[in-house]
Amino acid sequence: MSPEMLKYSRIMRIVVLLFFIGYLLWQGTGLTYFFAAVCALFLAATCYQLWQSRD
Repeated sequence: MSPEMLKYSRIMRIVVLLFFIGYLLWQGTGLTYFFAAVCALFLAATCYQLWQSRD
């Protein structure tokens, strides 16, 4: 996969994770807070990958 495509797929992953975290927090139960925290870890990892692959 080309580096440009990897960059765009990571950006799309960030957008989806942000939307999903917002939805889980809006639901507001204990279990959804846990899954939102797990998604936040994936978000941090994706942001780190995107930051490391910058030009």
